[in-house]
Amino acid sequence: KKLPLMALSTAMAESFKELDTESSLGRALEMGCCIQSTLAKILAEFEIALEHDVLQPLNKLSEEELPIILKRKKTLQKLISDWNAIKSRLNQAAKSSSNSTSTGTGPGASAAANKLETLKEE
Repeated sequence: KKLPLMALSTAMAESFKELDTESSLGRALEMGCCIQSTLAKILAEFEIALEHDVLQPLNKLSEEELPIILKRKKTLQKLISDWNAIKSRLNQAAKSSSNSTSTGTGPGASAAANKLETLKEE
């Protein structure tokens, strides 16, 4: 991936050696060769740094961290579902308890209401 620019620089270097170094075309080709070589080196260094600083951490994240994150997400969804089911059952118990206390079914109703209040506090 990094070789085409270096190959171009090398080909330019070979070409300007065949020309007269005093000619304007020879000097221009030599200058272009030096610039091309410098650009190729800078690009190669950039690509290596990019791979080291960005691509390797992303690969590590996708291979090691992502499965753990997905597993915890699944666990969280299950816990939320369980929480909603318990909340729904608590609301139903509260409604049935308030209905039985309003009808005055006796001392058992007040005990159930007290138990419901205790559950709500927990």
